[in-house]
This record gives sequence, C-alpha cells and structure tokens, in this order.
Amino acid sequence: MLWGFCGKDVSKARSPVTRKGRSFPQQRLVQRLRSGKVRVMSEPDDKPPVKSTPLGVAGWIALVVLVGFLGVSILYAIHAWTALSNVPMSGMGWFFLALGVIVTFAVGAGLMFLVFYSSRHDYDR
Repeated sequence: MLWGFCGKDVSKARSPVTRKGRSFPQQRLVQRLRSGKVRVMSEPDDKPPVKSTPLGVAGWIALVVLVGFLGVSILYAIHAWTALSNVPMSGMGWFFLALGVIVTFAVGAGLMFLVFYSSRHDYDR
C-alpha cells in the first residue's frame, strides 16, 4: 500500500481514469515512490523545529524600502483627503461609496472562502 502526501492510499486512488485505473500524475507518483526517488514521511520527527535565521542585509533593505512606500502612500492619502474636504458629495455618492466598500469586502471574503473550501475538500491538487 502506497501513501501519498495527504495520507491517502495512492495505489487505489480514483481520478480521471486512463491506464490501469490511475491518472497519469498518479502513475508517475507511484513509479517514483517505488523507485525510491521520493521520500514519504511515515512518522513526524522528534526534532524540535528549526529556528529561522535573522534577516540579512538584503532583507533589511527590502524592509526599509517597503516601509518607505507605506509611509509615502499614507502621506499621500492624508494629503488627498484634506484637499478634497471642501468638495460636497450627494446622498447617492455616499450610497455608492458604501456599496463599493461592501461589495469589495464581500468579494474578498468570498475568495478567501473558496481558497479554504478548495483546500479542505482537496480540489487544489
């Protein structure tokens, strides 16, 4: 019995059937498992997790540049907000502004739901 990455028996898996009752990716995986080219985790290691290494020079440079971009964008947003403070907005403008925020939030939440749903139900193989 051969076990795949999710703990499933890949020798009896049912996917789009091609030759010998297995799909081509499953056939390749079974061949690689039998040849010994792929290691399969049987039990978790007893070793403690490896601590991450501190940031190098390139990491700190990237971090400083990204924080700089964030600061400039915040300053621009404050400038644009105060510059438009005297511009009147009608009731329909406020309605569509709120509708845009709600729809944007709903699309983001829906996409995150689909990511987790497909991961839980094994659709993202």
